[in-house]
Amino acid sequence: DNDLRSIQSFLETLSFPPFIPPSDHTRLRKRAHQFFVQGHRLWRKDPAGRHQLVLFNQDRLRILHETHDQLGHKGLY
Repeated sequence: DNDLRSIQSFLETLSFPPFIPPSDHTRLRKRAHQFFVQGHRLWRKDPAGRHQLVLFNQDRLRILHETHDQLGHKGLY
């Protein structure tokens, strides 16, 4: 999650987060090419155009519950 947050910050500001050491700037820049930001959300690029929304830890459990409630089991058999 920290790497992904750093990538999002870099893409939004086009500057490196202050806690990223200069020795990691090249790695972060290369990794950031795999992502883009749209509407303050981080997306992973897909060559086929099926981009993937990046879910951070605080969102994962909420979305899992929502998905289960909407698509999961509807009762007992």
